[in-house]
Order: sequence, then structure tokens, then C-alpha cells
Amino acid sequence: MEQNWDELKKTCKIACEVEEILYEINQYPGKITCCENINDFFDTLVLGDFDGFNIYATIDFWYDNEQSDLSMECYAEFYGRLLKSITLNKVHVF
Repeated sequence: MEQNWDELKKTCKIACEVEEILYEINQYPGKITCCENINDFFDTLVLGDFDGFNIYATIDFWYDNEQSDLSMECYAEFYGRLLKSITLNKVHVF
């Protein structure tokens, strides 16, 4: 939310250019916010097939406490129950 890209790079891999992400994010008026209702957050989360090690997911961004049509695509790798890595593939309008 604070757009701390250096910190984000420590916790996840970014598979696209940060400039591309910023361009998409800045196309929307308002401020990126957290979803106020956890159930609404999970309603927007779309998970792909989990093979025991990897899963693909998309999740919507929220601006000024409203769901937007801007989404991020992620790919998560697990080692057992431990999250090994997350890769942010792209940010775009779905």
C-alpha cells in the first residue's frame, strides 16, 4: 500500500517491469486501500489448480475502499506448508 518497491522485492519476485506496474496503478484515481471486509477480499481471489507445490492466483486492487477492475496475477511456490516464493507476473485490467 505504501508502494515500497524495495521491500516488495525482498518478499516476492517481480516478473515484469516495475514501470509497467506503476503505469497500471496510476491509471486509477484515488488511493490504494485494503479491503475492509475479509470476505469481500476472498470473494475476489481466484485460485488456479494447486498441484501440491505451485498455485496461480489473481486478486483485485481496492481504491478508496472500493473494488476496482485492476488485478494482479501471482504465482506461489510452496515447500510443504511453507511458502517458498511469490512471483508477481503482471498488473492489468482483467
